[in-house]
Amino acid sequence: MNKAEIISQTLRAMKLTVPPSTDDQDEEAFIVSVLQDKLPDGDIKTCEDFKHLNVECCDTCHNFHPHYEMTVIDLPGGGKAWVCDTVK
Repeated sequence: MNKAEIISQTLRAMKLTVPPSTDDQDEEAFIVSVLQDKLPDGDIKTCEDFKHLNVECCDTCHNFHPHYEMTVIDLPGGGKAWVCDTVK
């Protein structure tokens, strides 16, 4: 995935895409801003890429506060991943 795809997926998971109210638009703008700063450019692996480890993702990290709870990690073989606490 790339930065734009992760941001879009995050907003859908948080249910901030429709129907937007003024408060939702403000929150969405803030979250997009935080994610733009946190996420690197280029290809980014996500929790989905690590399903073979049989680790269950946490709902809070993915659906409620991903802009605070999710983490960018450096992968041992190179590259970056955007993962929740249990995958990290």
